[in-house]
Amino acid sequence: MNVRAWTVIGLLVSLAAPTQAAVYDCVALQAKGSEPRSLAWAMNNKGHVAGQATFPIKGFSGGAAALWKQHDRAPKNLAADIEGTADSQAWDLNDRGQVVGAASPTCDQCDGERKPFLWQAGVSTELPMLTGGDWRSGEALSINNKGRIVGWNFIDGMTYAVLWRDGKAVNLPSLGSLTGQGQTPTTALFINNDNVVVGSSLRALGDDHDVAVRWDAQGRITELDGSAARSVNRAGTVVGQRNGQAVAWRNDKPVMLSVDADADADADAGASVALDINESGTIVGSISTSAGTAAVVWPGLHQQPQKLTSLVGNACGLAGSFEFESANDILDNGQILVTGYREPFLRTAFVLTPR
Repeated sequence: MNVRAWTVIGLLVSLAAPTQAAVYDCVALQAKGSEPRSLAWAMNNKGHVAGQATFPIKGFSGGAAALWKQHDRAPKNLAADIEGTADSQAWDLNDRGQVVGAASPTCDQCDGERKPFLWQAGVSTELPMLTGGDWRSGEALSINNKGRIVGWNFIDGMTYAVLWRDGKAVNLPSLGSLTGQGQTPTTALFINNDNVVVGSSLRALGDDHDVAVRWDAQGRITELDGSAARSVNRAGTVVGQRNGQAVAWRNDKPVMLSVDADADADADAGASVALDINESGTIVGSISTSAGTAAVVWPGLHQQPQKLTSLVGNACGLAGSFEFESANDILDNGQILVTGYREPFLRTAFVLTPR
């Protein structure tokens, strides 16, 4: 329900020995077209995956919101029934099979406009946006099992964090509302099944640094010490980024995650980000190095990250090589959804299943 000068920080890292991570079996998600590409951002407990894939459309391969119900088969084009769509993206889905995302219309006057969508039971529904303004755009980024949706609306130069409930768009408060600054640019990125929402906001108009925030189930906003909050589990642990590094917040206090990925790392770590956490406290994300960006898993809050490419025990159903770049979602059963590349440098999504 999207998308997205580095320094190394090693604060608050435990000296305990790292736990051995599981070995995974891997499957590459299929796509269509002469140069098939797939991206995937979320997976539900039924194993269904939401993202974007290429589809042959009038002689060329276009990117469209995609739903995979079987990992080894081509996905469904969710946006096939939306007329005049240039491209679309599915960002999240819940265990009820509801999918959220966005689509861009094709018109000379649209100027990058995005429209938030909900897909369910084979039907595309455009979600309402906040009222007012002459130019509006928006995306739906996350949906929980209760059907509540969060994302953003951009109206006449201002970004609003939005909660959709009971078919209506509600503006979530920004940090400016706490400081007397009024509305400040704000984005809601994720909602869990307890209706807790996380994202980012600015303290004041003109600030150039996003601040991580959390909204409780009543919509009250709390500032976190960081730049972006990306996910939160039901225990209340939030993960995201602080000063360019992966972080987890426990009881709203930041704990920096280790960036030393594997003992055989051949390059110094730079930026890192934590993108998701499951109910067991396992965290996934990515670490950037001079050798590239690697998808990683942190088995625990105070444990060393491990590069997922080195933990795969099969060929992912591919004839050539592959590399994992970002781990985007982790389920309670340990399955991980990653994006990366396969030969010949085609963007590809993968599902990793613990052996």
